[in-house]
Amino acid sequence: MMRLFESIRELHKINITWQKIRSQQFTGTNRKIAKLTLILSRICFCLFWALDNVKVLLLTGFLKGNPRRLSKPSFFVWLLGLVSSIVHNVMLLRLSYKNEADLKNTVVSNKTPKQVLQILKESSNQRFKIMLNIIRNVGDSIIATQQLGLPRKILNIDINYGVIACGGFVSSQVGLYQIYTKIQRLESESQEQSLSGLNYI
Repeated sequence: MMRLFESIRELHKINITWQKIRSQQFTGTNRKIAKLTLILSRICFCLFWALDNVKVLLLTGFLKGNPRRLSKPSFFVWLLGLVSSIVHNVMLLRLSYKNEADLKNTVVSNKTPKQVLQILKESSNQRFKIMLNIIRNVGDSIIATQQLGLPRKILNIDINYGVIACGGFVSSQVGLYQIYTKIQRLESESQEQSLSGLNYI
C-alpha cells in the first residue's frame, strides 16, 4: 500500500529539489549540469513510481491490462534517474573539493582556526553523504541495467545473480543507514529544542 504513495512523495521532493537548486551556489558549466541532473533525477524517480503504482493497480485488478508491458519503461526511467543522480553527486563532490581548496588557499584573515576546522569538518561530512548516495545509486543501477537486458545487448553477457544480489544488498544497507542517521539527527534537534525551551522557564 505504501508504494501507491511514493509518486506523491516524489512530487513533493521535486518541489524541495527546486528550492534546493535555487539556494546552491554553482558556477558556469558545473551549475548547469548540477541543476539539470538533480531535477531530471527527481522527475525520473517520480515517473518510475507512477508506473509502479499503475502496475500495482493492474496486479490487484483495479485496472485492466498487462502489467509486464510497463516493466521496461519503468526500469528505463529508474536507470535514467539513477545515472542522473550519480552525475549530480559527482558534480557536488567536485564542488566540495574545489571549495575546500579555495578555503585553504584564501583564508585565514577573516576566520579563526576553530571556524576553519568547523567548515572543513562539515565539508568532510557532506562528502561522506555524497559518496553514500553514489554507492547506493550504483547498486541500484546494477539491478536496473540487468532488468533492461543492457549487458546482453551490449556485451552479450548477463550480470551474475550474485552481483545483482550484492548490488541490491549494498543499496538497501546504505538506505537503512541513511534513514537511521536522519532519525538520529531529528532526535538530536528535538532534544536541543527542548533544552532551549527549558532555559526560558
